Amino acid sequence: MTKRIQRMREELVRRNYAESTMRTYLQVVEDFRRYSQTRLDQRGPDDIRRQSTYWKKESSA
Repeated sequence: MTKRIQRMREELVRRNYAESTMRTYLQVVEDFRRYSQTRLDQRGPDDIRRQSTYWKKESSA
């Protein structure tokens, strides 16, 4: 688990998110990281929009 994802997990715990919600959120972030093949801090809003569009197309195919 990267430091950024670990910090995100800690923030979700601090905000009292349900364990299932945390797993889902963290999995989506990890999938995005793998898809982009770069560090998360090098990705921006346009990258997130492209990935989101890709996932929507895949789920409706």
